[in-house]
Amino acid sequence: MAAPGHEVLRTVVDRAAYAAMDLADKESSDLSGLGLGEVIATTGPGIWTAVILEYLRKKLRPDLQYRDFSNITEPTLFDDILVLPINAFATGQEHSGSIRAGSPDALARHAFRGSWKVDW
Repeated sequence: MAAPGHEVLRTVVDRAAYAAMDLADKESSDLSGLGLGEVIATTGPGIWTAVILEYLRKKLRPDLQYRDFSNITEPTLFDDILVLPINAFATGQEHSGSIRAGSPDALARHAFRGSWKVDW
């Protein structure tokens, strides 16, 4: 969620669109010819992380690192960006150290690649 016209949202959309088009050009394809994995790797969570870090470095301090907000346990405001704990939107992502379904902090359940079809 973002305020209308927020710089982070505009930048993410621009970069994701450019990255997808660039990937399609490299693959000599159009967007419909790209696979899900390629699209997610090109336009997914990594772009959000990079753009938010760049934004917060400009606003707060240039030495800000991912680790400065990666292990928070409570929602934390960094300038005008509210960073939520891992369990809020990545419940069940073992690589991130989150807990499986049932966290009281969970706002959503990650259902990547049709995993929602499996009974939890």
